[in-house]
Amino acid sequence: MIQLKKQAMHNRDVIKFAQAVFDVSSKSNLVLDTSKRLNNLLFIFNSCSELRLFLFSRRIQIPKKIEILKNVFNKNLTVLELDLVENLLENGNISLLSLIIKRFNYLYDNTESSFKVTVSLAEQLNSDELSEIINGVEKMLDKKIEANVEI
Repeated sequence: MIQLKKQAMHNRDVIKFAQAVFDVSSKSNLVLDTSKRLNNLLFIFNSCSELRLFLFSRRIQIPKKIEILKNVFNKNLTVLELDLVENLLENGNISLLSLIIKRFNYLYDNTESSFKVTVSLAEQLNSDELSEIINGVEKMLDKKIEANVEI
């Protein structure tokens, strides 16, 4: 029961942080750029065990971690992304970083006016058949799609 409450609180935090970052980047018309930077951070976070060890370490004081992160990532991240990491560190929620970035990407993907879809086919279709497939998918998704056909 306690575990479920804790998980629900984390889910609310993930939604709250992701929405806040999304709102700030939207107001600046920098959602795409923010998404790219956050995805780069997520890639580094997931692939570099040393970074995770550094971020989760209790031996290094939070102000020192923030100073080091700002020096290391000053050319790759903006104040928005660095403030997110800083806030997560200060509140002991750095473990939510990857979930927040994934939620941000979800918000970003759902605001796009079109979806990118790959259609994999065994053989070439004529344009009428392909249009029929595309129209069917657009109806299901209720969004315009950009189809990439692979044979």
